[in-house]
Amino acid sequence: MPSSSALRTRVSTTVRVPVMRRNFRADVPPADWRSNLRPESRQRIVNKIVETLRRHFPIPVYEIFYFASAFEQRIYTIARNQTDYLRKISLKMLSVLQVKCICDTLREAFHLREELTSASVNN
Repeated sequence: MPSSSALRTRVSTTVRVPVMRRNFRADVPPADWRSNLRPESRQRIVNKIVETLRRHFPIPVYEIFYFASAFEQRIYTIARNQTDYLRKISLKMLSVLQVKCICDTLREAFHLREELTSASVNN
């Protein structure tokens, strides 16, 4: 009868079988991530872009939707993988919102300066 340490060694040297992805399709080469991304997922991403931009920009919804669809398509085309796709979209949305915030701050400072200038001229 083998010792308990020998049994532990045998158990710990099991061979791992790679687990297939849930959305794996046998007819699609594994390098093509685009065919495994469902259209509903892409539509959900476009809708999130639209909602984010609607909250921050006073533009008609149809124009925002057109922009969001074109933007998502461009990123979808140039991304190397799904992680890169999501990262590029997230970074671009963050940069757009940061620019919006900076513009709002500058606009407020400009109006404040105008108010102070007109108040000093009136006195």
